[in-house]
Amino acid sequence: MLPAGALNADSPAQGVRVLRSGMGRGYLGPEPIKGHGPHRYVFQLFALPTAVTSAAGGATLDTAKPRAVLATVSGPALARGRLDGLYER
Repeated sequence: MLPAGALNADSPAQGVRVLRSGMGRGYLGPEPIKGHGPHRYVFQLFALPTAVTSAAGGATLDTAKPRAVLATVSGPALARGRLDGLYER
């Protein structure tokens, strides 16, 4: 179990790497457009056997897109979690 605040982009828990998305790094919370209908949110968490230190194409982990980081992972993940949610305002 991760402690509260473990996914904070500025100070994640030890062993946690928060990847960037189209909105930056870290969790910002759902903010769909009011009256626009339900929006889908997907969160994925991977437990890897070794630390990932670089991304495909030589990008740094802080600037790389998640797909480029995941492309450097070798071997199977030890565990994977996924949470899908819908939210609307």
